[in-house]
This record gives sequence, structure tokens and C-alpha cells, in this order.
Amino acid sequence: MTKWLKKIAQATAAMAMLAVAQIATVTPAQAAYPDQTITFVCAFPAGSGADVLVRYFADKVSKVAGATIIVENKPGALSNIAAEYTSRSKPDGYTIFVHSGNSIAGNMWIMKKPPIDVGKDLMTIATINKQAFMIAVAKDAPYKDMKELTAAMKTKGDGGSYAVNATSGKVMAEVYKQKAGLETVSVQYKTAADSLNDITSGAMDFGSYDPVFALSQQREGRFRLLGVGSPERMKGAPEIPTLKEQGFDVDQARLVGCHGCQGHASRHHHQDQRLVQHRSRPAGNPEVPGRPGWRSLCHHAG
Repeated sequence: MTKWLKKIAQATAAMAMLAVAQIATVTPAQAAYPDQTITFVCAFPAGSGADVLVRYFADKVSKVAGATIIVENKPGALSNIAAEYTSRSKPDGYTIFVHSGNSIAGNMWIMKKPPIDVGKDLMTIATINKQAFMIAVAKDAPYKDMKELTAAMKTKGDGGSYAVNATSGKVMAEVYKQKAGLETVSVQYKTAADSLNDITSGAMDFGSYDPVFALSQQREGRFRLLGVGSPERMKGAPEIPTLKEQGFDVDQARLVGCHGCQGHASRHHHQDQRLVQHRSRPAGNPEVPGRPGWRSLCHHAG
């Protein structure tokens, strides 16, 4: 996973470099940012795949920014708890929500009464990486590829079920269901780990997981990974075929998985510029090879 995380870190650097030119407009007084502790908000529990990424980025940014960055985990309600927490924070640029922008937007449609209006209450500062989700089954499941899984799910009809815990994974699985003509039922879990026993016992036929969790469970011998939602195979896991090459027109780059930093919309723009600058500086670090992608940094937009 270290190799994969290094590739993701380069995504932060490469995309942020596009905005470095803006820093020339920052005055000396504004350039003091950050001069206090920054909080990165994570929408999933400590130890989850999202938490691993958020803490990895927090560590890298803190070193180049010369500031302390802490991570606060605000799990639950399909990331809406974390989003609302950020939107209600002081609009000073020091509370940053690191999450999938597409997931945040998708929640506006999934929930009948969203707690905030993401179009008004949050603003994206910078994107980081594309994070494609994966379809996983138990290691001893009879399905060896997506075609075998699909055939079995068509036989089961609405008696089949799959696990989801994140909006991005839910959307990808639903698109796969539509393309495959399935009636399989989704079961929502608070965290990916909560669904692990149900996957390995066969209570759930498959799950749609973030790559950090999915790859770690594969290495532990619990999962078989049948496909990834990216349009091309992941460089960090080239042995896993895409859903598209297996006959299912799923392109997660168009749908979900774009992560970055978001925050309170009424923060000062010079702080955005400074944060983008700090995100770009790891670009010269030999630890972070790879290619750019998308993950969003957002904060309060009010």
C-alpha cells in the first residue's frame, strides 16, 4: 500500500502546481497563514481507508507548511456529519474537509432533507486524486470475475445483496447494477470494516469498497477483487481488471471518486492560495511518483 499511497501523494502535488502562480498576489501579511493549528476533517472512522489517506496528506502538508495539522474523525450519515461540521465551523480557513466532492454533491440527491446546501455552505479549494472503488467478494467465493458474479446475481434476483458504506461506492455499484440489469439489494454499513464478517461469511454476495480497504483485505487473504471502477487499470494494482474491460460500461472518473479539500465558503481567498501552495511543494519530493488525479479540499463557503 505504501507504493500506492506514494502515487496518490503525487496527485496532490501535480494538480496543486497548476495554481501556484496565484501566490504572487498574496501580501506579506496574508502570507503568514497558517499561524495556528489546522484541522483536517475526515468523514470516516480512524483506521478506515479514507482516514489513512487524510492522515497521510496531513503529515505531508504539515511538513511543508510548517504548521500543526490534526485530523478529526466525524463519521456517519454518508459523510453529512463531517460536511455539516465543516460548514458550521469558524470561517477562518483552519477547518478543512478532505473528502470526495462528488460524494458530497451526491448526498444532496440521496437524502430527502440534506443538513446543508453544499453549493452555498462549502467551497472546493483544491483537488487531490481520483479514487476508484473496487468490487470485492470473499476469497473463497465461487466468482472469479465480474461476468461470473453477474450471472449469479441475475439468478438470485432481489435475493442477492451487496455491502456499501460510502456514497462513491454506492453510486458505482448502482451504475454497475443498471448496466448489468440486476435487482441485487444494497445494504448500508457505517464503515467498511463493519461489513467484513458478512462478506467473508457469504451473507453479502459482494461489496463496493475504497481501494485502501479493498487492497489491504486482499493482502490479508480475505478478499478477491474482481474489478475496479476506473477507466484504466490502476498503476498501483495493475493485476485488477476494470469493470469496463469485462463488459460493463462503468467509468468512475465521470461519476464519483474525486477527492480534495473543501471548507467554509466565507474564508479568505489568500488562505486558499497558501494552502494550494503547500499542497504543491511535495512535488519535488522523490517519495511521491505517479500521475495527477482528483480528491477535493473543501471548507466553509458561507
